[in-house]
Order: sequence, then C-alpha cells, then structure tokens
Amino acid sequence: MFRHYVFSALRSLKRQRLFAAINILGLAIGLAACTLIILFVRHEFSYDNFFADIDRLYRIEATANIPGQQTNAVPNFFGPAYDLLPDAFPEIDKITRLQNRDGTVVRGETSTPELFGYADPEFVAMFNFPVVEGRVQGALDEPGNIVLTREMAIKHLGEAPWVGRTLQINETFERDQKVVAVIETLPGNTHFNIDFLMAINPRLYESQAVGGGTDLTRWNGLPFFTYIKLHEGESVQGIRAGINDWVDRYFPSDIKALVGIEGSELFTPRLVNVKDIHMLSPVVFDMKPSGSMATIYGFAGIAGLIMLIACINFMNLATAASTLRAKEVAVRKVMGASRGQLFVQFELEAICSAVLALFLALVAIELILPVFSDYTQRDLTTALLLDPLVFSTISALTILVGLFAGMHPALVLSGFRPAKVLQSNKSSVSGNPYLRTTLVLFQFAISAALIISTLLIYIQTDHARTQDLGYDNDHVMTLRGIGQDQVIDSAETIADEVARLPGVKAATLASFSPGDGRNVGLSLRVPGQDDRIIIFYRSVYPSFFEQFNVRPIAGRLLGDDYAGDRTTFISDPNDLTPQNLNVVVNEAAVKTLGFGTPQEAIGKVYYRGRDNQIVSTIVGVIPDINFGSPRTDLDGEIYIYIPSEISDLIVTFEPGQYRPVSTALEQTVRDMFPRVQTEVQHLQDNISEQYQEEAIQSTLLALFSGLAILVACMGLFGLASFTISRRTKEIGVRKVMGASSLQIIVMLLSQFSRPVLIANVIAWPFCWYAVNQWMQGFNHQIELLPWFIGVGALAAMLTLLLAWGTVASHAMRVARTSPVYALRYE
Repeated sequence: MFRHYVFSALRSLKRQRLFAAINILGLAIGLAACTLIILFVRHEFSYDNFFADIDRLYRIEATANIPGQQTNAVPNFFGPAYDLLPDAFPEIDKITRLQNRDGTVVRGETSTPELFGYADPEFVAMFNFPVVEGRVQGALDEPGNIVLTREMAIKHLGEAPWVGRTLQINETFERDQKVVAVIETLPGNTHFNIDFLMAINPRLYESQAVGGGTDLTRWNGLPFFTYIKLHEGESVQGIRAGINDWVDRYFPSDIKALVGIEGSELFTPRLVNVKDIHMLSPVVFDMKPSGSMATIYGFAGIAGLIMLIACINFMNLATAASTLRAKEVAVRKVMGASRGQLFVQFELEAICSAVLALFLALVAIELILPVFSDYTQRDLTTALLLDPLVFSTISALTILVGLFAGMHPALVLSGFRPAKVLQSNKSSVSGNPYLRTTLVLFQFAISAALIISTLLIYIQTDHARTQDLGYDNDHVMTLRGIGQDQVIDSAETIADEVARLPGVKAATLASFSPGDGRNVGLSLRVPGQDDRIIIFYRSVYPSFFEQFNVRPIAGRLLGDDYAGDRTTFISDPNDLTPQNLNVVVNEAAVKTLGFGTPQEAIGKVYYRGRDNQIVSTIVGVIPDINFGSPRTDLDGEIYIYIPSEISDLIVTFEPGQYRPVSTALEQTVRDMFPRVQTEVQHLQDNISEQYQEEAIQSTLLALFSGLAILVACMGLFGLASFTISRRTKEIGVRKVMGASSLQIIVMLLSQFSRPVLIANVIAWPFCWYAVNQWMQGFNHQIELLPWFIGVGALAAMLTLLLAWGTVASHAMRVARTSPVYALRYE
C-alpha cells in the first residue's frame, strides 16, 4: 500500500510539472534558509561545550557603575581575587587568571605582532586543551616556559618537533621562552582567543607598577579574566550571595573615600557559566565578539517567514490544482477508497515534495555555506549537518513542512463528493477563490514587511556608521603603541618625523584614538559641593585641537607657552605632593561640574587626590565633540596635557594618500624601533568596525528578505497561471463584446493589485513597532516617521511592480489569444 502511495504521488507530480516545480523550488528555498539558520544557531550555542566539567566552570565578571558615567559590563575582575577568593568560599576548587597583552615574536631583525596570554598554573588544569606535543601539566609553573598552538608553532618554528626549542618574544622587554608544550589550534566555537600562554610573572608586573601597585594587587581596575572551578556537587549560589560582601570587605578605604561608594556598588561582580559566556554574558568587549539572542531571534523569524510563505504557496497552488482532480477523486471513491486513504495519499504527495525540496536545499547549502560562513565570521561547515541534533531537527522540519503544507489540500481533495462531480460530467470544480486571495494577501504582507524593515535597518545602520561626529574621520589614521616604554620618550621625535612625510597634513599625540571608546575616569570635588564627581579625562598635545579644527567657545586652549599646561600625572593615592595644572573641558563637563555657562566655568577649580592636594583650573571650554565611541552618548570630558599618558599618534593625510602614508609611517617607526610592535588603523575603519555586527545583520536580512519575496512571486506566478487559464472563456466573451487587449490586461492586473496594496497597509503597523524597538539599541537614531512614510510608499510600489511583473506575461498571452480559441475552451 505504501509503495502504491509513493508511486501515485510521483505520477501526480509528473503530471503537474509547473505547479510541482514551483512548489518544490519554493520549499527548497525555505528549507535552505532554515537549514542555514539551524547551523548558525547550533554553532552559536556550541561555544566551549567541549571543555570537561563545563557545568563547574565559571567566569567572574563585573559591572562598572562609575558615578556620572554610563553603566559598563566588562568581562574582567580584580587581580587580588586569585589569592583571597578561595579562602572566603570553600566551594571553589581552583581559580585562575588570564590576561592578553600585545607583543612581538622576534626572529633576527624581523618582528611579528602577536597576542600573548599570561595565566596562573591552574589554567591548563581547568581547561583541557588537546595536547599535540609535550605536557601541559606544570607548563606554567616556570616564568621562562611557553605553550603555543600548533598553528603558531608551524608559523614561527617550522616543522615538528617543537618542544625544547626557544622562542624569542618582546613584550615589556625582550626575552627567550622555552617551548614546553604545543596544544591544538583552538576551534572557532570558543570565547578564548589564545595562541601563546606564559606564566604570570610578578617581576614582569612589578616593572610596570603604577602608583605603588600592579595589576596583581590593585583594586582600582579590572585587569584579568578570572575563572573558578567548583568542587564536584557544589553550587554557585553561595558565591553569588556572598561575593558582594567579599568585595566590600577587601576594597581599599582610600578608594572608597575617593568615589564615595562601596566597592561592590562601584564594581558589581557577576558569575557566568563558561558555556553561557558567548550568548548570555552582557559584556561589551570580550576576547571575541559575543553572540546575540536578538540576532538569533531575527534570523530564525525571517527563516520561519520564508518557510511559511513557501507553505502558503504549496497550499494555494495545490488547492487550486486540486480542482482539476475532482473526477480522479470521485472515481477513486466510487472504487472504494475511503476519505482517510485519500487524505494519506495527498499528504504523502506533499511530503514527497518536501523531501525532494530538501535534496535541492542540501545542494544549495553545499554551494553557499562557505560564503555564508566567511561573511558571518563563523566556523560553519557541512559536517555540522551530521550533528545528531541538527540532522534530527532538519528531518523533523521537512516532515512537518510537508504535513502542514499538504494539510488543507488533502482535506479539500479528500472531501469531494463523487455524486456531485460525476453528475456534472466535469473534471473540475470551482474551488474557493476567496481563500486563495487571502493567502496571497498574507504572503505579500510578509514581503512588504520585510522590504520596509530591511530598508529602515540598512538606513539606520548606515546612519550610525557614517554619522557626523564633529570631525573629519575619512582622512585620519592612528598609530597605536607609541606609549610603550621603549618608545614613549621618543614619541615627539616620531611625530615630528611623520609630520614631514609626503601626503601628511598634520600629526599629533594623544592618550586615545578618536572613536575607539577608550577612556579613564577621574574622581574630583568641586568647591561648594558635597559629593565627589567621576568624569572622563583625555590626555592630548596642544596640536590635537588645531588638527581637528577645534575652537574654544570660552577661554583658551592648552599650549606650551603657558605655565601649568604641561604637567605630570600623580596617580598614587598616597602621594600628597601639591600640584597645580590647567585643563580644558567640553560643554557637557561644564554642566556635570555644576557651572552655569562656559564663560562662568573659566577660572573655576576642582580638586583631586586624597587630601584634595591637586588643584585643576579650567582655562578653556570647547564644544561637545564625540571623540569617544559612536555607540555611546557624549559625556563630560576633561582634556589635560600630560606627555607621559599618550599612547597613540594621530595622523591627518591628504585625500587619496592613505596607502602610501600608512606604508611610510610604518617604515619610519620600524627604522627607529625595529622590534617594537605598532599598529596603523584608518579611523573610519575603526568606527565602522563597531557596527560590523549590525552591518552583517542588515545584509543577511536583505538576503533572506529577497528570498522570501522570490518565493512569494513564484507562488503568485503559479497562481496567476492557473487563475487566468480558468478565465479563458470569460476573456473570449469579453473580447467578442468589444473589450480591447489593454482593457483585458488592466482587468487581470487589477485582480492581483488589490490584495497586494491591502497587504502593505496591514504590514505597516507591525513594521513600525518592530523597527522602533530595534532602534532603541542605537544612541544616534534617524527620525523614523518621515523615513517610514517614504520607505512604506516605496515598498508598496515595489510589491505592486513585482506582482505586475509576475502576472503580466500570463495576462498578455491570454489577452492576445483569439476569441475563437477562447470560446472553444472547455
């Protein structure tokens, strides 16, 4: 019986080639889209699941709640936690820290930039990285050892064996490190970004002590990725309940006095299971870009809509075509077939179509997956299709799609009454045109919604990436790394050399690159105010303002000709040396500090230091210019001239000179410091990278929306072919009665235009709500209403033109047919 059903289904598909091709191709596109999303989602939720005892591994993160600034979730924690936390919480079996630092691998006179990880000995015991050569046990017990990945071993040491050989690195200072183990190159689905591992060396950190403290001991920063492993059977709830009190107990009183709040309020701890870091951790900057549930929901929703449109196509065309099979159904029933048997047969036809569509979808996946993987920056391969969860999900989806798509046609077909059909002596029945019209309306409502959403999301993303920040970022590049110990004393010399290069308009030094979001807060007190204020500061050379065409709106700018402008920075809270310095602030800082107008702020002072021994005088006020991240709101900022704080060389170049200037810039620094790592970056690229994920989302949304519209048009093409062919006799009568071909074409086009226009009206309110909610994640938003009206009108025109283009060929063919042929129809 089953075999008979299958052969009958295949014969039916063969008889109705056009409808079968449209249905199968539409389902194939829908299944391909869904499969891509399933692979993407599976990869996103597979991060770090390969580590042993993953349920016992947690990372301690923190949320910085600095008064006067935006809340900032970070993936790091205090350095002293390594020694103090296990004694306070017996649930902890192991604890380790990890810190990534830029450096170079030195081979002769060649230096290759790399990222080095420093970790405690417990790190390799907590995370079971696959070992290629050597032993990781005890590998981080000695500061002179190094562990590296297979990829890095081949890159820097050539062919195996690698263990026992020496690698010369330059990070803080040059030294030789002995290779004691080589681990497998980390897969893409881990939050770790590790190529080299070395032991945390207290002597190295002591050489970089600031204010009498190092990253290992200080509490006024969060320098380390910190991980804990619980004892078997222990719960993390006890640690979560008590870690705030632990921070308050150890947080230094002098820092509390500076900020005026408890340590756990300033840096609120948070524990996240390692397997949840990629998708559920709220941090902004991690070792790798985090996943997004919003992206998952968005892609899944669009794939579901494509699949729904394909199913509607199937139902629409199958129901329409079923009216031609009335006599077949009637004869089968007369011969003894029950309604249940017919229902199973027609459902099996739908499932066969879905299975054939799946094979087409898998072929398409094989071809496009490498491109999709590269663009989404995910390590997706066809091997994921064999994952039991993925395979079972795709198989179940295919069967469900077949059952759902075939449900209504099967009910209609199996419900025909043989007496009525055979009595009329016709092979067909009229069907339900209202249902088909409703389904077309629903399809194009989805299509219109996708067009509107895609265009608005693209416009908003492009607006955010290209927004006017108050300065030219198209012709600016930055050289990072000038603040290294080996270079900083020669930074002014480098800037002078670079300024003389062909194609360079100006060069200046600063503690940041515009747009990168790096900032440091100062705790200060304004005379007459009780509460302390924390506000950002930036260290700049006087030429910075001239280079970015910044003019004061009150007072003056910083300069070398004024005593007290150029100064040093006292960061040690125990250093009570009196100091006077001059600063420039922006308009937002004037309000934050409590001064009425920029003019009133000139000459005012604020105090810093434990005993308010550092007196800062405001000598100038500049307009609010967003030199920080474009993703954040503009905050109050203070500009100080502190040469020892600079880290970046900022270069403005002539239009069209980026490539030669960047090459000459790198060569100039390499000639002066051949073994020092620096990085040249185009400022516009730096800003655009911060919206890279949104750019990927908008492009993929456009792609999937295009697929949905294509499937909808395919369905309309098939339905138009059927509907117009059923009106052949009517059209012949109209032509005999004097109707012109143009009138016939207009009549047929108008039949399909009305549901398309109504579909657009239905789509608008849903689009408004969805896009408005999505835009809340942007600090700089477009004015939605005028854009929405324009894009909505454009979507209506596009969907109408698509419908006309899809139907026009059928309409023109029938309108030009001779009335004689039309009247002989049926």
